[in-house]
Amino acid sequence: MNSEFLRMKSLLEKTGLTFEAGGISFAELAAYAKGLEYAREMLEKSEESIFITGSETDSLIRYADLLRLDVGRFTFEELSDEIVRRYSLNFGEQSWTLFGEAFSLIGSGSCEFNVPEITFSGIEPEGLKELGKLIEAYIPIGYITLYSGSGMTFDLWDEIGYSFNRYDGLGLPYDIIDNLRSDEFE
Repeated sequence: MNSEFLRMKSLLEKTGLTFEAGGISFAELAAYAKGLEYAREMLEKSEESIFITGSETDSLIRYADLLRLDVGRFTFEELSDEIVRRYSLNFGEQSWTLFGEAFSLIGSGSCEFNVPEITFSGIEPEGLKELGKLIEAYIPIGYITLYSGSGMTFDLWDEIGYSFNRYDGLGLPYDIIDNLRSDEFE
């Protein structure tokens, strides 16, 4: 029997319960113990993969994926070191100047800040992918990104013949995609 079974059995026997091998109470306790053992193992596995220990290939690959690192470029140890280095960066060193420089790469449009909302408008079609990159790199998670357009229905999206991959590849939040007009997307 596992440690969960032995622990529960010793506690319950103090209350006067008995557990005979092959009995119903024995089987029920064994079932509870097996469930607790499984839950404990899952929690231990989760705990191991939360931290970058360098010992678990799967957890390193998950972290590399989150950071968009090309796993093939690194040895196992280098990958672990690069993940730690990337997560050690101070992400708070952004400025309005850096944001303005990044926004200028879009090539058109404007943005208005009404914290926690940021509203973009007038972005030319060729700048939409850059807008997606800007939002991902510079806009804090708690902010709401909006676009001041009248929007298109899903029927209109279907009519203009763009696949999901085409507009999903822009990296834009749905709040913005929902407000793009066909002339802004084509």
